[in-house]
Amino acid sequence: MFLVPDFYSVTACRAKSKLSKQNAEIIVNIVRGLRESGKCEFAPTVRGCIMIAKTLNDQNLIPSHSDGFLKMCQDILASETSRVGSKTNQTKVKEVVKGLVEKEIGKTKIVEEIEKKSEKETAVV
Repeated sequence: MFLVPDFYSVTACRAKSKLSKQNAEIIVNIVRGLRESGKCEFAPTVRGCIMIAKTLNDQNLIPSHSDGFLKMCQDILASETSRVGSKTNQTKVKEVVKGLVEKEIGKTKIVEEIEKKSEKETAVV
């Protein structure tokens, strides 16, 4: 199932971080997926999206399969979704975030491959 990013969250994320629309949508989908999973003590908000986006921008990074991006998402979202600091809850949240990051980054790669194939086909014509 593909999630349609929330327009408000993507707009706020982009305005606060200057990330591209595509990168903001990836972050919003990860946060929304965690919220909809019901696996957290407190649901993550657009603030989590903004924190991830600003950190990416400050570090000159983009969402990717890198350990750095995954750990950043896990740390920020595990912290935002827990007020008690329970290790059990944080571990559960980090596992959900890992799956969501892999799903979103994989989906991005598929779209990029389709676009490259389309460009090649257009160039041949």
